[in-house]
Amino acid sequence: MLILDFDGTITDVWYRFYRVFQDYWNIQGLTFDQYKTCKKVLTDDKNLLVHLTREPERLGSYEVYREFKRESLEKQDYLAYDVLILDSTLLEKISDYIVLTYRRSEKNYLSQLKNLGLYDLFFDRSVILDPEKQITKKEWLLKNISLKEFDMGRVGIIGDSEADLEAGLSIGAEVFLVKTGLREAERLLEGVSKSDGVTIVRNVNGFLQTWS
Repeated sequence: MLILDFDGTITDVWYRFYRVFQDYWNIQGLTFDQYKTCKKVLTDDKNLLVHLTREPERLGSYEVYREFKRESLEKQDYLAYDVLILDSTLLEKISDYIVLTYRRSEKNYLSQLKNLGLYDLFFDRSVILDPEKQITKKEWLLKNISLKEFDMGRVGIIGDSEADLEAGLSIGAEVFLVKTGLREAERLLEGVSKSDGVTIVRNVNGFLQTWS
């Protein structure tokens, strides 16, 4: 069984996050490449804002920005910035897979699937967790997936975040971290034992070519 993350794994979300950040703060001269370079190191937007502006007083409106970001990230006009990474033909040889993702709006997620041409692949294979209900990927997997159910096969999870790493390790699955997400895969592995069997891969397509 294969468990796939969506944002950052199946789609490239970098430009969406850049647009939300820049549309609110309107930092003069901030290019997408500059944002991406700095965001990889300064993952927290507070630190990123101060680094880019040298104006710590802007943090006074940070909570307003957080609400703007929460509301904006899943709006369809921002979701339209996402770029499809997945070569869907590579899933044809894999029969047992699901998408496990965090989204507040199931409606907008399904609409995005249609816009990306992924609806038939994923609409009945998607587990959508609302982050506001505080159900984590780890908790969902521990409740619903057990390696004992797959004595004759492999169980793997591929994603780009701490949540994917923690979830996979919690059930003893093989964990694969892509380099296309908002987090640097190498940093996610800090403190993780080599014996845990976590592998860094360039992207989901290269991984799918070897998964069986």
